[in-house]
Amino acid sequence: MFVLSKKWLVLTSFVIFLGALGLLLVFYFSPTQALKQLEITFFNVGQGDSVLIQTPYQQNIIINGGPDNSLIQKLGRTLPFYDRTIDLIIITHPQSDHFFGFIDVLERYKVERIITADIPYETEDWKAFVLLAQQKNIPTHFVSSERSITLGEDLFLTFLWPQEQFINTQTLKDANEGSVVAELVYKDQKYLFAGEITQEIEKRLIEKNLFHDIDVLKVAHHGSKTSTSKEFIHSTTPEVAIIMAGKENRFGHPNFRTLKTLQDSNIPTFRTDIHGDITITSDGARYSTVPQFSGGL
Repeated sequence: MFVLSKKWLVLTSFVIFLGALGLLLVFYFSPTQALKQLEITFFNVGQGDSVLIQTPYQQNIIINGGPDNSLIQKLGRTLPFYDRTIDLIIITHPQSDHFFGFIDVLERYKVERIITADIPYETEDWKAFVLLAQQKNIPTHFVSSERSITLGEDLFLTFLWPQEQFINTQTLKDANEGSVVAELVYKDQKYLFAGEITQEIEKRLIEKNLFHDIDVLKVAHHGSKTSTSKEFIHSTTPEVAIIMAGKENRFGHPNFRTLKTLQDSNIPTFRTDIHGDITITSDGARYSTVPQFSGGL
């Protein structure tokens, strides 16, 4: 009798455990438990760019892939193990420090769509990426044909640059001039991703009066002296600036002039070469900025 009772107790405990585990899994995987906030992570991928946007509507968007396989490792630590879909990849321009990491992503994740700038580029790495995207049957669009995307009832992604007439009529001095500039608007907040545009392109955008009270600015071209003019900062009026650059990189990014421009405007600045990964979490009214490492300017 004692043996039967013990077995019954063990069986009952096991059933209760399975039931609790089932409820936990239902809760954990339920669509109603969708991320209620916007989360933007600026990955430290060395001398390159890669930004993961996780929306309140369960979308994963990545702007640029970085120069190596760092991105695939970052995604493995950031996304849930069951989430193997990337809804949108944006490549600001076809230089390897901005797309190379996407080659591994295309191999290991289901990528729904790619958007990039229509810039002629003939490197072997870029050809390999384009071929892989074609083999995976991933729809690829140019910014000139897709100006704005509605991600949710209060979440919008707008491409401010390049404009079609510019690409069609100009001979680009370098790919940076045609780099994608995108603005993400979530409720009352605005996030500007400036790609690698030059001060000349900044001036064109200022003349079009496209910027109004930017909350967070992803600084162009790793903080190079060729970008982020005083006029651009005055026009965008960001509350926070993010600079993505490699530690002790050979280009001297970020340039001291850029840092001084931001400092003179009293803009708190976070850098991946100092702070590591930088995560911004927002409910659309307020946001917090959390660096992986402490330190700063």
